[in-house]
Amino acid sequence: MTILQFKENKLVSFPDLRLEWGGLREASTYEFWVSCTTRVGVGTPTKRINATTPTNNKVSAKIATFSGTVEIPWKKELGLDCVAKNIQILIHIFSNPTLLKVQPGPGGNKKLVVKGVGVEDGGNYTCTATNSHGSESVVYAVKVQTPPEAPILQVIEVAYTSLKVAWSTPHSGGSQVKGYLVSYRRDGGEWEEAEVGPRETGHTLQPLLCGSTYQLYITAVNKIGSGPASDILTRSTKGSAPISPKKEEALVSNQWTIVVRLDFWKDAGCPILRFIIEYKQSQDKSWMRIPTEVLASFWLGEPGSAKSHTLTGLHANTWYDIRVTGGNHAGDTLAKYEFLTGLIPPQATTSHGGGKYPGESVGESRNEGSASDENEASTLSTWLLIVFPSILALAMVTAVISFFCCIRRKRKFIRVKSKNLAKFFVKKKLKFSRLAKICHKYFGFYFKN
Repeated sequence: MTILQFKENKLVSFPDLRLEWGGLREASTYEFWVSCTTRVGVGTPTKRINATTPTNNKVSAKIATFSGTVEIPWKKELGLDCVAKNIQILIHIFSNPTLLKVQPGPGGNKKLVVKGVGVEDGGNYTCTATNSHGSESVVYAVKVQTPPEAPILQVIEVAYTSLKVAWSTPHSGGSQVKGYLVSYRRDGGEWEEAEVGPRETGHTLQPLLCGSTYQLYITAVNKIGSGPASDILTRSTKGSAPISPKKEEALVSNQWTIVVRLDFWKDAGCPILRFIIEYKQSQDKSWMRIPTEVLASFWLGEPGSAKSHTLTGLHANTWYDIRVTGGNHAGDTLAKYEFLTGLIPPQATTSHGGGKYPGESVGESRNEGSASDENEASTLSTWLLIVFPSILALAMVTAVISFFCCIRRKRKFIRVKSKNLAKFFVKKKLKFSRLAKICHKYFGFYFKN
């Protein structure tokens, strides 16, 4: 409630901010001031002002509003008051060269209305009231508030389970930024949002899936609403599909079983989530698959879980095709092996996605019906690898035994008659002691006199 003081008080209920005072004397000066009151009491009054009534009703045009700044959200309705009495009113829009000349309504009130305000409607609006005795103007600085502009988003750090992003501070749209929304999703997934405070210029998105591709963008928010989105970025976290082991590490075989080693697979930074093992005889068309629940304990990391799987009930000296698939969030890797059970070392090949790697056997293109050729090759290989080495080892042992027997016979004491020995010394011009030393050193026997 507002109190106007002029010898007597007049009450004006809020939000009315105008009061017309009549019955005044001509050519007289009056003093006015305003104070506000609440339930607590009356506040401090304004500064007092003086006003003098004119003579013979020669009144210059006046406007009962004040200049100032008007903030209006976009798409809303803008209303500018220009209050005067019995005079012509002109509203000049500085941002638009059009000069609007309007007639005052009842009581001299006029209001300029702009519906669906846009950014182009911002600017200075001047309202001028004029008559034959003078004029007065007020200026409204209209600021249209819009959602913030789109920030510029970039990814500054990539990890196995996170992406760190940063952005530039956008134009606020005339209203303080209240925060940011970082939206992201995995390829084929649902969009998720992370709320970030208005003072932040970076954020880490986590936890994300390893070795996966994500799309992300950002929007800024103020009291008007969310601004336009930034450009969508596409980035992938670190990590890749599992790496299959070498052929020497992958499988171990005997005549009736093949052991598939799972602990030699490498996860490439992304934990392995699944294994699939399939096998068949080379000439068969249908594959036999190991049930998933049998292998589940390994990739779940359960205590005491097996690190391999044994294929049993196989036929000896038979070719088998084996496929092992290891998968994680980054994808699947298919390893193909060709194996011959029995005494022959395994010939294994590994491929990813069906392709061949160096060292892959050409057995896949062999004639599967040539069983007789395989048997002949098996017999020859067995003779070369087992029979021949055995004969060679026996011959070497016999030679070593003969050599030691010969040495033993030579080490027996040799008796030489002193007469013949003396002749020998004279002929060779050697002393007996020197000859004895030579014989003992180089031949291992003694001359005994």
